[in-house]
Amino acid sequence: MPQKVLPTEVRCQESASGEGQWGAFHRHQCYKRYTVIRDGTRYCKVHDPENVKARDQARQWKWKEEQKSRRIQVSGHMLLKACKDALAVNDNPAVAMILKEAINKAEGRW
Repeated sequence: MPQKVLPTEVRCQESASGEGQWGAFHRHQCYKRYTVIRDGTRYCKVHDPENVKARDQARQWKWKEEQKSRRIQVSGHMLLKACKDALAVNDNPAVAMILKEAINKAEGRW
């Protein structure tokens, strides 16, 4: 049974891509029912500018957190080696205590 298409008056006014390999070249009005009107334009939940902005911010936050985690994984061993090298040439007991604490934390012995 073919899917019923909603009347144009109750559909989201955003333009959507078609299906298949050439979908980007065959755009059409979104088939979903509108849920909100912003500045006189009807939007469904997918195309609502507020929801699009929120999804984009969540995606960016997740990407930044992943990058931070990767940076720590990559540079962690270099920081550990730098602390050990600094401890070997250090003669200040206060600095030595800080370096030992950092090394222990980096090696998971804290």
